[in-house]
Amino acid sequence: MTVSVDECQTLVTLAKDKGLLLMEALWTYFLPAMQQAKKWLDEGQIGQLKHVKVDFGYPIPFAPDGREYNPQLAGGCLLDMGIYPLAIADYFVKADIDNLYVQAHICETGVEDDVIIIGKSGDVTVSLATSFQCRLSNNAYLIGDKGYIVIPDAFRASECSLYRLDELVDSFIDNRTSLGYHFEADEACRLIAQGELESRVVTHQHSLLFQSQLAKVKALI
Repeated sequence: MTVSVDECQTLVTLAKDKGLLLMEALWTYFLPAMQQAKKWLDEGQIGQLKHVKVDFGYPIPFAPDGREYNPQLAGGCLLDMGIYPLAIADYFVKADIDNLYVQAHICETGVEDDVIIIGKSGDVTVSLATSFQCRLSNNAYLIGDKGYIVIPDAFRASECSLYRLDELVDSFIDNRTSLGYHFEADEACRLIAQGELESRVVTHQHSLLFQSQLAKVKALI
């Protein structure tokens, strides 16, 4: 939503002072496939969660004056795409990431174009990656001691699958005919119609946490 914790806090404070709706447009949180995966996890279908792995990367041709690679325009893959792996991990783990290890490649304009993040969220090991260099798997994996869940193209998820060891035991497809942005639009419309100022799905605290996590990763690049 912003490029720093301070900017995010300024927006939150301003929205509260003015009595205005403020919600980060994190469409992934509103996708039915993500919600189904969360339901399986909460039901204990994969046992105790041990690992969360999420990638999001697409090759973007290097252009020093383009937004993606310009440090004056908040360039770098972390702010552009890296927010998705961080947010998806938080959606399932609900704990900040500590004991961070970060490996990054810095391109000639001084911004990162490939980043790997490893850390711990409580007792869960989190492995995340984002890149302008190549298309990553872009999948999310929730791995427990009894099974695992796969969410293909997690940032725009339309399906997910539940496994026990090597056996597929359940699957979900939302059969939508659009990209899926309308789910978050429905939430925004509902909030406006009911006069609410904050989403319960993507709260102000979520946005502040994401900015804090991005800042911690940036500090290690």
